[in-house]
Amino acid sequence: MNTRTGLLSAFAIFSALASAAAAQTAPAASAASDRESAVTHHVLKLNGTELRYTATAAFMDLRDDTGKLQARIFYTAYTRDGQNAATRPLTFAFNGGPGAASLWLHLGAMGPKRVLLADEGKELPKDIRLVDNDQTWLGFTDMVFVDPVGSGYSHTAPGVPAEKYFGLDGDMQSLGEFIRLFVSTNGRWASPKYLAGESYGATRSCLLAAHLHNKHGLDLAGLVLLSSALNFETFSFGDDNDLPYMLYVPTYAATAWYHNRLDADLQKSLPATLAEAEKWTLDVYGPALARGSALGSDERKKIVQGLMRYTALPRELIERADLRVPPYVFRKQLLQDKAASADEPAPQAKIVGLLDARVTGFTNEPLAAHADYDPAMFVIAGPFTAAVQTYMNDELAFRTGREYVFLSRKANGSWNWGSAAGGYVSATDDLARAMTQNPNLKVFAAMGYFDMTTGYFAQEYAFRHLSLPGQLRKNITMAYYFSGHQIYNHTPSLKQFKSGVQAFMTTPPAK
Repeated sequence: MNTRTGLLSAFAIFSALASAAAAQTAPAASAASDRESAVTHHVLKLNGTELRYTATAAFMDLRDDTGKLQARIFYTAYTRDGQNAATRPLTFAFNGGPGAASLWLHLGAMGPKRVLLADEGKELPKDIRLVDNDQTWLGFTDMVFVDPVGSGYSHTAPGVPAEKYFGLDGDMQSLGEFIRLFVSTNGRWASPKYLAGESYGATRSCLLAAHLHNKHGLDLAGLVLLSSALNFETFSFGDDNDLPYMLYVPTYAATAWYHNRLDADLQKSLPATLAEAEKWTLDVYGPALARGSALGSDERKKIVQGLMRYTALPRELIERADLRVPPYVFRKQLLQDKAASADEPAPQAKIVGLLDARVTGFTNEPLAAHADYDPAMFVIAGPFTAAVQTYMNDELAFRTGREYVFLSRKANGSWNWGSAAGGYVSATDDLARAMTQNPNLKVFAAMGYFDMTTGYFAQEYAFRHLSLPGQLRKNITMAYYFSGHQIYNHTPSLKQFKSGVQAFMTTPPAK
């Protein structure tokens, strides 16, 4: 791991999480061992074709060198029937947190079923519905959704502290061993293997790519990284770090554009507005911040004008913030003059979402306080959590008295950042090393314009600063979507995402 001196506590990608349908055909369930594993068989119609597949919901036991049980990792695997395992791709999927279970990618993007959201993920749905996912990846890859220790149903053995797995190294070692065991016990060593990771899951995937090669001799065909947290310095806001203030201006501009807050000329075209904001950020704003207190008064006035133009925030606020506006301030201030109405003489503050800035809600938090409430998380947390447990019980025939932990507060709050505990975590060195060792390793990086947790321009910065030979950069594909952190909650983006990943997995690396 690479480290930077500074602040780690700003990494709160899923901090809001901590506060916060019948089968097409009846599945033919096999006998379940102690009611904690199940294999079921299903049929899905995909693009007019009948797709038969097998679902396995089970635990993988992790043991130490003496054979003593250490932990049980819960997973859900989908394999298409009648395929050649030697040539059939296999994708392991993780969410982030850290401490988040895999239900988001499982029932939001990749699996054969998905949660039906309201208004493209912007409103709380009236009921909990699972529908056939016509954007599932099962048409081109088998999939394994993995819940790291402490999340989902995964847990440690009696007497084994969970903290053993709550950290960069413990997490990487345990999931690396899980992948090795799954590949070995299911005869998938010859399969083209991929990792799909969202948010901290992208960090995890980059660490695993190098770890799997170096420890197990297991090489990957590619990584699919969604809303990547690669270099924490790019989104850790603090007095000693100007970088995120600079890199988030394009995200602020996109958000202000979506809510129709920009000047008329900037409202005409989002791509043109973002191109202008990005150029101003790199050419004007960044160099100005680098000058610190040496910035002249005339230059300072120009920066204030630029920030007013691209953030739609008032001059006084920008001046008070010393030209550095963190996301929690932007989220609370952008829509302030829209909070009042004739029916609401004493309005609550209106706030834009953290995970998805397209979403708005009300908050009674003081304007100056850190924004802990995320309306974008509220509209999905309940529906996804209810849906995954209903799905496990009713369709996958997996029943257990254990609670399904959608986010482990304990893991999220006590994560061991190792040598980076006093600085900035960065997985960029690990990713560059993995791509250099394996020149055929491809990367698909997906990012949403309205993501206020890992801003799209911050992600782009991390990918463009990988220490790679120029000829290997062609193995990186960057894709942008009209959505937030969870790209798949916006149906048009979900369709584009699936199409992009399918092309990525089925196209050989460029020569």
